[in-house]
Amino acid sequence: MAMFSVLLFGTVASGAILQPSGQWNVDFAETQCAAARDFGEGKGATTLALRQSPFNDVTHLFLFRAGKSDQIADQLPADLRIGAGAREETYLLRYGAPAKSGPRIVHRLSLSPEQMSRLATATRVEVKSGGLEVAFGLRQMDGIAKLLDECTRDLRTYWNMGESSSVVAVPPQPVKDVRTLYTAADYPADAQQLRLEGTVQVMLLIDETGKTRSCEVIKREGAPVFEAMACQVLIERARFTPAKDIRGKALRSTYMSPTIRFVLG
Repeated sequence: MAMFSVLLFGTVASGAILQPSGQWNVDFAETQCAAARDFGEGKGATTLALRQSPFNDVTHLFLFRAGKSDQIADQLPADLRIGAGAREETYLLRYGAPAKSGPRIVHRLSLSPEQMSRLATATRVEVKSGGLEVAFGLRQMDGIAKLLDECTRDLRTYWNMGESSSVVAVPPQPVKDVRTLYTAADYPADAQQLRLEGTVQVMLLIDETGKTRSCEVIKREGAPVFEAMACQVLIERARFTPAKDIRGKALRSTYMSPTIRFVLG
C-alpha cells in the first residue's frame, strides 16, 4: 500500500466555515486506511483526518491543531452536525501528541457506518465541545469515502479477516499472556496521581513472523488515558506464534486480547 494525494477543489461560501488549504492526502498503509486534509490558515489551521478501522465498522474522525496539552487524555461531551442535519450528542477524546512541526492537540470522534454514509454526501461538518467550535467545508467526500471503503476491504483480505478468515486453521497464540507484559512502571503517571483506574480490550494485527503490527482499542471502561498505554506496551513487547493455514503455513491474522486491567495496588 502507498500514500498519494487527491486534488479535490471547491469552497463553501461562509466566513464561519474553514475552507481547504491543501489537498487530500490518502494513506493506504499496510495496517491502516486514512485520509487527511488541511483547513484554514494561521492560528486556526486544522487538519481533518478520517481513519477506518479494519476490525469493525467504526470510522475515526480526527482534528489536529497546533498546541500543547498538559492534561491527560480526557473524554468530553460533544455535538456533531453533518450537513444540514440536526446536532447529535456524542463524545470525543482530547489529548496531546508530538509531531515534526511541533506539539499538537488531537480531538477524536468515532463515526458509525450511518454517520459516515451521511458524511460522504455532506458539504459541511461541525464539531463543538467545550472551547472547540469548528466547521469544515467539504467537497467530493463521496470519492474519499469510496477510496477508504476499498482500502479497508483490501486490508481485511490482506490480514485474513472477515470472509478471508476461513483460511486460518490455527489462530495466533501469544508467547506469554499479554496481561503479564505490563509492569508498575507502565501505569500512566498522571492517572496514578489522580487515582484513576480502567480496563481496556484491544485487537491486534499479527504478521506471519508473530510480530504485533497494529493495535486498535475495541472496548474501554474508565479513563481514556489507558488506551494509548495498552497499545504501546503490546506493540513493543507482545510476540506470538503466528496463525497457520491447514498446511501449516504461517499467515497474517488478528488477535483479540483478554481484558487488560489498570488497577492501583
